[in-house]
Parts: sequence; C-alpha cells; structure tokens
Amino acid sequence: MSTDSNINNPQICINPARPGYGCQMSFDHKIDMGLYARCTFLSISDPGSDGFKKMLNFETAPFCKGCGAIVMFMAPGKEFCGSCEQKSTQSSATDAIKDLQAHRVASISN
Repeated sequence: MSTDSNINNPQICINPARPGYGCQMSFDHKIDMGLYARCTFLSISDPGSDGFKKMLNFETAPFCKGCGAIVMFMAPGKEFCGSCEQKSTQSSATDAIKDLQAHRVASISN
C-alpha cells in the first residue's frame, strides 16, 4: 500500500488515483509521476494475452533499474539502460571532482 510520502514521489511506481496499484518499486532516474512502463503495460493489457504473460516474466521483459524503461535488447547482466548508465557515470565523475577539490582545499589550509 502507498504511503502519503510516496504519492508525491515521482521515483516510486504507484498510481495516485488508485492507491495500492503499481509495484511500489523505486527508480532513481524516473521523473514522471505514476506507474513505470511495465506496470503501465500490465494495467491496460488483457491478462490472458501473450503480451501480458511475457511482461510478467522479468527474463523476457527486462527493465532498467534506474528509470524503469522496458529495454528488450539490454545486454545480459546489465541493470541500467544507456541513459541511466551515463547519468550514473556523470554522477560518479562529479563526486570524484568534489572529493579532489575538498582534498586540495584541505591540503592548502594545512
């Protein structure tokens, strides 16, 4: 069940109009309110259809753990789409620069 704090968090997979719908998973790079792609597909598909059954299986419907996008051709062992992988790399580089700058400031002041 959704908590009040999750309802306004775009990173959480929920349907604000229907509390309890959605997988409740969190995606760091998901920017839109509501369900992520897989849950959206499942919510509008016929439960007896082949597409629905395929989407229920995480093996046949891989998704990005960063934004929730369905990435049918994601390389085995990958958890993030190219866009999220790039965001993570940029974030790591930014953190490294900040650490280097802090170290420099500390060494100058000593």
